[in-house]
Amino acid sequence: VQHIVHHLAPAGVAGFVLANGSMSSNQSGEGEIRRSLIEADLVDCMVALPGQLFYSTQIPACLWFLSRNKNPSGKMRDRRGEVLFIDARKLAVMISRVQCELTDEVIDRIAGTVAAWRGRDAVMSNRPEPRRPRPDGPA
Repeated sequence: VQHIVHHLAPAGVAGFVLANGSMSSNQSGEGEIRRSLIEADLVDCMVALPGQLFYSTQIPACLWFLSRNKNPSGKMRDRRGEVLFIDARKLAVMISRVQCELTDEVIDRIAGTVAAWRGRDAVMSNRPEPRRPRPDGPA
């Protein structure tokens, strides 16, 4: 996370996936890193995801979105001092005994929530077709 922040442009935005524990763990100074990200007003949005969403692990994950400039001139509303938390842990549907997915409608709902919170009118409506997993393993 610190590496991503270090390379973030002055008006840059970054998004990445981490284990859900990254929101609460205090091992190896993680709590201090989170505190410094919040105090520096870099965390824009966090989305808690369900377990069983990824092939490589069954643990729940979360999406982190960082922004160096939460007060862009005219493009979006002033979000300084605010962080959006979205709990999507119960929004997935099971597609097999061991795998779940977020439907296109749920993804659009999450994206619409973030866009509305940021002050954007348009949501990604020209999103490419989702890649569906092959029956024999990862796509």
